Amino acid sequence: VLAVHAFQRKDLQEICAKFFEWPPEKTDEYILPKIAERNLRRFANLRSSSSRLGVALPLHEMPVKCPISEVLKHRRIKCVDCFEVSWEDLDGLKSSVVPADLVKSACPEKIEEFEKRRAEQKKQKNHKPRSKKSDEKASLPNVDLKLQNLLLEIESDSNARHEESSRGSRQCSDRSNVVDLTVSDTFCNEQ
Repeated sequence: VLAVHAFQRKDLQEICAKFFEWPPEKTDEYILPKIAERNLRRFANLRSSSSRLGVALPLHEMPVKCPISEVLKHRRIKCVDCFEVSWEDLDGLKSSVVPADLVKSACPEKIEEFEKRRAEQKKQKNHKPRSKKSDEKASLPNVDLKLQNLLLEIESDSNARHEESSRGSRQCSDRSNVVDLTVSDTFCNEQ
């Protein structure tokens, strides 16, 4: 009966609401992926039957449209290879996970397209210029110098404030007790 009659989403939601007390969202979540997988199995059976008869039609020449729009990701669920696929013309279901062997038997062309896209993405990632470590090493002395200057500036500001607060009651004539800290000395001691 299901093979002859088209899928009626509203009717299915009403039946599940009546017998299982499921809201429409739960029905879509549980039932729609199974219906999509059933449609894919039908398509796989059609392709294998035509191959056995000696008719090997390309995907775009098949009399029935492939239910898969595209393969999105490769997944491994409970040690089983799967693909996450997006569905063509299935109201309420954008994507779901399907066993890889089913996709291979139904639409191997979609897997080839996915592999090509993935190879292109990897190729683009490999062509991106990376920052060189020599640039980082060359910039380290510059950062060290800037930090030294900043410490000297902070120290001089601190001394100026200290002199203003004492206002002549005490003069800082001996600056020999000022510690000259440098970032490179601190950095070397930490390592």
